[in-house]
Amino acid sequence: MTLRKQVKYNAKRCLCNNWGKAISIVLLNTAVYLLFAIIEMMIAQLLELPIGDSTILMSVSGAHTLSFILSLLMSIGSFLLMVPLNLGIMRWYHSLSDGVSEDIMGIFSCFANRKMFFRSLWLSLNTGVRIALTAVLYLFLPTVGFVLSSFLLSSHLSEALFLGSLSLVFSAVLFLLMGGFFLMRIQRYFLAKYYLLDGETTVRQAIRSSVHATRGICDEILVFKFSFLLWALCSLLVLPVLAVYLVILRNLVRLSRSLEDTGYAIHAAPVRLSMAAVLWGYLGVTLAAVILAMLLGQRYPMDWQPRGDAPQDETIRAELLALGMPRRVLDDLTAEEVAAMSGARAVFVNEDKLYSQTKYREIVMEHYLGEDPLRVLRYYRTITTKHDDGTRSYTYVYRAFDTLEQTMTSVAVELAGADGEKHYIVIHHLYYDTQPGSRYTEGMTVWPVWKMENNWRPGTLCSGRVLCTRRGTAQTAALHGLAYDDRQVTGFFGTDRRASFDAQWTRPSGAGDVRMYMLYDAFCGGDAWVLTSYGNYTRQSKPVYPFDGSMLRWGMGDRGACTRYMGYVQKFW
Repeated sequence: MTLRKQVKYNAKRCLCNNWGKAISIVLLNTAVYLLFAIIEMMIAQLLELPIGDSTILMSVSGAHTLSFILSLLMSIGSFLLMVPLNLGIMRWYHSLSDGVSEDIMGIFSCFANRKMFFRSLWLSLNTGVRIALTAVLYLFLPTVGFVLSSFLLSSHLSEALFLGSLSLVFSAVLFLLMGGFFLMRIQRYFLAKYYLLDGETTVRQAIRSSVHATRGICDEILVFKFSFLLWALCSLLVLPVLAVYLVILRNLVRLSRSLEDTGYAIHAAPVRLSMAAVLWGYLGVTLAAVILAMLLGQRYPMDWQPRGDAPQDETIRAELLALGMPRRVLDDLTAEEVAAMSGARAVFVNEDKLYSQTKYREIVMEHYLGEDPLRVLRYYRTITTKHDDGTRSYTYVYRAFDTLEQTMTSVAVELAGADGEKHYIVIHHLYYDTQPGSRYTEGMTVWPVWKMENNWRPGTLCSGRVLCTRRGTAQTAALHGLAYDDRQVTGFFGTDRRASFDAQWTRPSGAGDVRMYMLYDAFCGGDAWVLTSYGNYTRQSKPVYPFDGSMLRWGMGDRGACTRYMGYVQKFW
C-alpha cells in the first residue's frame, strides 16, 4: 500500500462514527459561505444595484460604484469570517486524528482566541502575497508570450500570422510547464496551517517550518492533492440543486416586480415592532446569553459533602510513614485505599513546585545569569547607563516568578505481587499552597506506567477526589468524569495506543486548604526496567466560548486559555 493510500485509509478510520459531525461541518461551512452571497444579492435587489455587470470596473460613479463597494465589503467580511473558520475546521480534523472527537462548535475556536484569530488572517495574507509573487516569477514569460501572440495574430500579414501561431503554441506549452512548476513550488506552504494549530508558533515560524518540512516532497504533496480530483468533480453534482434554489429566489423577485407593473401594490402587514427593533433585540439577547455563558457556564457541578472517612489502620499508616510516605498525601487517603497498601516494601516520592506564570517581581542585577532550570527567574531586559567619561555600564532586570501556587507530589508504593510480579500503587497528589485568582474548571490527565513501558499491565484500582475546608468544615467531593481511556487511535501517520486517566473538577467559592489526588495500581514482570507515571495538570485561566471540556485534557484546547503543569514519579532498576 502506497503512502497516499495509507493516509486515505487512516483518514477514513478516523471518521468512523464521526461522519455525521463531518457532514454537519461541511454543510455549516457552506451555509456560512453562501450567507454573504445571499446578503449581497438581497441588498443589491433592494437598492437596484447592478451585480455582475461587465462595466463595473470601468465606471467610477453612480450605481456601479455602490455595487463595487458592496462587493468589496462582502469580500472583506467573508475573508474575516471564513479564514478563521477554516482553520478551526482544520483543528477539529487534526484533533480527530489524535482520537479526540470534539463537538462541532469547536470549529469556532479561533474566534474565542484573539491571538489565533489574527494569526490565521495574517497567515492567509502572508502566504497569499508569497504565492502571488511566485506566480509573477513563473508565469511572467508565458503571459508575455500570449500577449505577443495576440498582437501578431491581429495583423493581416501572412508572416505575422505564422509567427503568432508559433508563438501561441510555444506560450501554451511554456504555460503548462511553468504552471506545473508553480503548483509544486507553492506546496511548500502546505503545512503552515498545521504548525499554527499549537497556539504557540508564530506565523513566520510556521511558514519557515513548513518550507523546511516540505523540502524535496512538494511534488508528492501535489500528486496527493490531485488524487482527490475525481471526488471534487463528484461534489459538483450538488451545484444543480443550489442552482434550483437560486432560480426560485430570482423568480420570486421577478414576480414581485411584475405585480407592481400590473397595478398591484404590496404593503407590509402592520406590526407592533419594527424589523430594526426585532433585529437589535435579538442581537442584544444573543450577546447577553454569550456573556452569561462565559461568566456562569464555566464550572462543573460538584457534590460537596462533609468529610466522614473511617479511621485509617494505624499499623499500616505507621509503616508507610516510616518508608517515607508524605504525611500530607497519606492524610487525604481513605481507609480502603490505605488498607490496599498493606505490606508496603518501599515508597518512591517526587515533588514538583508549581509557580504562578502571571505573578512576578522584578530584580535588578549587575551580572548576567544563565537560564534558570526551574524557570523561576527569567531574564526580562537590559538597562544601559552612559557615563560622562563615555563609558557604559549595564544592569540586568529579571522577573522572579516565585509565587508558589501548587505542589504536586507523585508517589509510587511498592507492594508484593503474586508469581514474582511487582505490584505498585501510584498516587498523583495536588496541594494548593495559594488559591489561583481564576476559579474555573481544572483537570488532570494521568499517563500510567503501561503507557510509557510495555512490560506493565493495569490493576483494578482507580480512585480520586477533591478535598477542602469550607466554612470551618472539612468537605470532600468526587472528581467530575473520572474515567480511564484506553484505545487504539489511528491517525494520519499510523496507529498509536492512548492510555490515560482523565478527571475534572471545580473549586468552590470561599474554600481553603484545597487539594486533590488520583490513584491507580499496576503490575510488572521481571522484564520491566523503569517505572514512569506522569500527572498532567491543566487549569482554565480565562472564560471561553463555547466551553469545551476537552480543553482540560493534556495537549488539547486553547493554550492561551489554560495554564499547564506536569509532575511525575520515576524509578529505574
